[in-house]
Order: sequence, then structure tokens, then C-alpha cells
Amino acid sequence: MNAATNADAMDLKRQLEDLLDKEDLVWMQRRKIHWMREGNRNTAFFQACTTKRRRMNTINGLHDDMGNWCAKDTDTERVVIKHFIFKSSRTTLEDLDLVIERVQLRITEKMNEELSRQFSTSEVSKALSQMFPLKSLSPDGMTPIFFQKYWNIVGNDITSSILNFLNNGIFHKTLNSTTVVLIPKCQDPNLVSQFHPISLFNVVYHITAKVIANKFSSHIISESQSAFILGHLIIDNVLFAHEVNHVVKTRTKGKRGLMFIKLDMSTDFDRVEWIFILKMLSKIGFTDKFVNLTNTCISTVSYSFIVNGYSFGNLIPERGICQGDPLSSFLFVICVEVFSCLI
Repeated sequence: MNAATNADAMDLKRQLEDLLDKEDLVWMQRRKIHWMREGNRNTAFFQACTTKRRRMNTINGLHDDMGNWCAKDTDTERVVIKHFIFKSSRTTLEDLDLVIERVQLRITEKMNEELSRQFSTSEVSKALSQMFPLKSLSPDGMTPIFFQKYWNIVGNDITSSILNFLNNGIFHKTLNSTTVVLIPKCQDPNLVSQFHPISLFNVVYHITAKVIANKFSSHIISESQSAFILGHLIIDNVLFAHEVNHVVKTRTKGKRGLMFIKLDMSTDFDRVEWIFILKMLSKIGFTDKFVNLTNTCISTVSYSFIVNGYSFGNLIPERGICQGDPLSSFLFVICVEVFSCLI
């Protein structure tokens, strides 16, 4: 094959790949049209989509920590419960004060005056308006859209209950009953660790936590933090890491070397000790009232789990913060910044 023939073959291959990409795009657009037209109606297309999704999310069995295959529903439930009991069990912390001694005071007296103001009705309404109307059903069977639509009817009672906790410290633990749904991280998962646990909260608790988080956000998040925070992009850290890597590779001057540290933080949400979080909040300058509010939110939670559409279990954790809780992202960022101080 001469050079001209080879070039023609490569050109034809590129044309074929381009046509295949366009065909994929056409089918993708057709699917979107179908979904927009029939996705919310009880049509054959809707039933096919839900059947496919149900089949993808069905857990046929799991390996336990000994490698045994558990296919029965009762065995699967036992494996899930045992996994989360291990992850949420408290451990003994040593030299905790030594770890946080480098953390600097961040909350000033002026900030604390603002944070210590009585929570208001407008803050509750604002938190509700920020919630996505059609989030997944909470344990109480409600979605935010119900409260948003009928706020003129239920608003006074809900607001009174929330402000009674935020201003007076009176909290009903049943509001913090949480359902954990396991979302597959990969195709055909067979270990509990291959699922992403997402917590579904009662709407009233979600509003409460969001009110607190709104006050948190403007005071404790440094400009260097990008992950998890509304208005910040996690991709910023990726670009920053790329630039640092480029500097390290091209650096030709200087006597001191540079070092990268790569950490696996995929399970850190579930392993953060509550006492560490509370000591950190006190260390950076929060008042006892705000620390106690946070303690109530993170320590009164109880978990039930949903597998294949069935709810089971009643786990009382001893550590960890819930993924999906409006407070959790801010609390986790605080913990990460402690590590930055130690470095």
C-alpha cells in the first residue's frame, strides 16, 4: 500500500467515525424528544425506561467481608447493616488537641454577633425556596414542592417548629430519621463499598439544616476550597493540580524539591468523628450555641436502608456525617482544612 492509498484509507476512516458520531447524536436527540413528550406520562416508553432503571438498580446479591456470596434478601440486608455498623462505630482519638492546635481563629466577635442573632421567618422561607422541588421522596413521603406550593397553609406550623429548635434548642429526634439509598458506582456491583450511600431526609429537617448552612457558608469557607460548595466548581481544583504538576515538571532552579500527596478520601464522610468536628468549630471561634446546634443535627440521626425497594434496619451511628445533608459539605471542608494546616 503506497502513501497515497494509506492517506485515502485514513481519510475514509475519519469520515466513517464522523458519521457514526452523528448517528449516535441523532439517536440521543430522539431519546430526549421522546422523554420530553412522554417521560411524565404512563406510556410504553415511560414503562420501558423505568423497567431498565429498576433492572440496573436491582441488587441480586452481595459478597460479605469473608467473601461469601449472599443472595437471599435477609442475608443481603445483614451484609449492608454490618458494613455500615463498622463504618459508623466510634474509635478512640489520641492527641486530638495536638492535631488542631495549628488551626487559627477565624470567627471574629462581629461575625459571632451576626451568627448569634435570632433566626427569622424569612431565613426559613429562603431555605425552602432554595430546595429543588422534585427531590427524591423523604421518609415522610413528601417532597419540597408540596411545602413550596402550600406554604400559605402549612408555613406557620413548619416555621414555628423549625425556629423552636434554632432559637430555643427544642428538637424532636424523629425529624432526623434518615433513609439511605445505595447508588451503584460501577456496573454489576457485588460489594457494599461499590455503592454510593445517599441520605434522604425529612423535608422539615432539610429546611432546618439549610438555614444553618446558609449562615455557615459566608464565614467558614476559605477561597481555596472548591469542592462541595454551591457556586464553586470542583473542576477548579483539577485545573490547579494540572498547573502545579506542570510547574514541578518544568522546574529547573531551586535547592528544595517538591512533593505531591495523593489521598483516597472516598469514605471520609462516613468516618469523621463528631468530637473532632465540635472541637474544630470551637477552635475556629464559634459560640457554644452554634456548636450545640451542629451537634444536635449530626448526632440525632438514625438510618434505615432501602434495597430493591424495601426498607429495613434502624442504625444509630456514632460518627460520620450524612452525604446529602446541607451541613455535611461545610463540616467536611473544615476537616480537610485541618489537614492542610498540618501539612
